This record gives sequence, C-alpha cells and structure tokens, in this order.
Amino acid sequence: MDINSMRYFIAAAEHLNFTKAAHACYITQTAMSAAIAKMEKELGATLFHRSNKKVELTEAGTVFLRQAEEIVRSYDDAIHLVQDAERIPDRDLTVFFSGSAEAALFAPTIRRFRRKYPEAKLNVKIAAADRLCARILREPNAVAVTAAVFDSGDEPEISSVPVTSYVENIFMEKHHPLAGRMSISPEELQNETIVSIRPENIPKNYEPVRAKLEQAALTAGKTEYRDTLSDVYLALQFEGRVTAMPAYYRKIAPDAIVSVPVRRERPILIPLSAYYPKDRLTPEIKALLAEAHLLPNHFFFRKRETRIKKALNPTS
Repeated sequence: MDINSMRYFIAAAEHLNFTKAAHACYITQTAMSAAIAKMEKELGATLFHRSNKKVELTEAGTVFLRQAEEIVRSYDDAIHLVQDAERIPDRDLTVFFSGSAEAALFAPTIRRFRRKYPEAKLNVKIAAADRLCARILREPNAVAVTAAVFDSGDEPEISSVPVTSYVENIFMEKHHPLAGRMSISPEELQNETIVSIRPENIPKNYEPVRAKLEQAALTAGKTEYRDTLSDVYLALQFEGRVTAMPAYYRKIAPDAIVSVPVRRERPILIPLSAYYPKDRLTPEIKALLAEAHLLPNHFFFRKRETRIKKALNPTS
C-alpha cells in the first residue's frame, strides 16, 4: 500500500463513484478498481459496498478513511517542511513590533537580514500589544517581536522563541545627581521619586514587565504616576524624577535622558520574544531569528544562543 493508493481511496470515498474518482485522479476506472481491490486484500476488510445503483462506504471503510486522510495530510506536511528547509528565504515577511523601542532595538537585525536576503521583502509595522497575535495570524508570513507576554493557554495557535533579555535601568535627566554612575544600588533610590505609567494605561500583556519594574519602585522613597510615556519623560526632564525601564528604551529616549543599570544581587531581566503562528515557522522567520542572536545582551549570551538554536532546530 502506497501513498497514491490512499489518495485513490480518499477520492473514491468522496465521489462514491469509481469513474468520477478515477477521472479526478487522472487514472482509468480499471486502475482505480484494481487499486481499491488490492487495498481491501491487504487490509483484510471490505471498504465499499458495491451495487449496480451506488457505491457506499462500509463501517470499516469509514474508519479507514479518517486514518488515510491523516496519513496523507502528514505526508504532504512532511514534504512541505523538507522543501521549506532547503529554500532560500525569498517571500514577503511582515515583522510586527508593539512599540518603537522594540523596533529601534531590532533595526540592526532587519538591516542584516535585508543585506543577506535581498530577494525577501520585509514589511515592518507597529501594532497594539493586545492585537499582535490576531495580526500575525491574519498574515501569510509574519512574526511579532515584543516584550509583551502571551499565555499559551490564551493563544494556543501561537508559538514563541526567546530573542534576548535586558536588565532594568534607571532613567533620568543627564544633570541628575545619579547620572554618570556606572551603576545604582537599590539603597540609592530610597530618596528618589520614581514615575511610572498608570497601571490601567498599560496593556495586560505587559503586566509581567510592569510587575518586574515595580520591584524598583518598591525600593524608592515615593512613586508617582503619569498617563503616557511622553509624560514620564517630561517628569524626568523638568521635575527631577527617575523611572525604571528596560535598558533598550535608551534608543528612543530624548537626548537629555540617560540611563544607569541597577546593581542587584539578582538582576531584574526583561525578556524580548518573537511570536509566530504555530506550525508556520517559515524559512524567512528562521533566517530573521538567526540574525537576531547577534543582538546585544547583558546576561546569558551562551544560554540565549542555545535556546534560540533549540527552538529553530528542535530535533538537534
């Protein structure tokens, strides 16, 4: 029994007419009947009730149909995966970011990908964090890079791979007394006022990030809230406040703002991950993530690289 025989059987089950099924498979009716008869002999079961008026599936035929469809589908998927693995990235790829900070951080990766694979067209877009999963599922070939966290239980059709992690930094105006330090201890924040975006203004997918940064606020003397990130930057520049954010936010901060890492026994790490539709890890996404391993990172260089390689090549 081979894969073509199973395709013939599935066609016969769909049409319930050997002549029509043979025509759909581009073989003769005699070849179709012979293939079905050979299959029944190998299985030791009758798959069709035949009469002058009609053809019907037997109970055994109905059971076998489900299995045959699964086998053919798995075979076709395997062929496509092998062909994809050998294909040079050349299709359009849409890369979503949940904010300009992530986009700025990932810009060198985008540039390396474009130089290496000029045939592949990259479309870069910003999307709200709570809409990222829906957006990448709608696109034929898409990936989202974000610090937002999506639970596999809530988004069962989405897979992810870690890209990098960044330590918490304290941001301040460049003339602030703490500016210019190599690092800041939590104790040095006790006399500072930390400003943050109001929790209700932060998308729920960023709650894990907010909770981590809240640890910095707990060591501060006082906490104040603002409506937007722009308002936070204004408080830093004109009110002498400080704020805790992932280090990569330096890339979009105003020129008057500087950042200093927090010196902790156990650093607070903010992970950045890539999300893509499950079972749709295309050559373009693989190639982009392969370039992402060159992103700067403060901790766990080897560990991150190993995790990315395992995610991209789960059988290795």
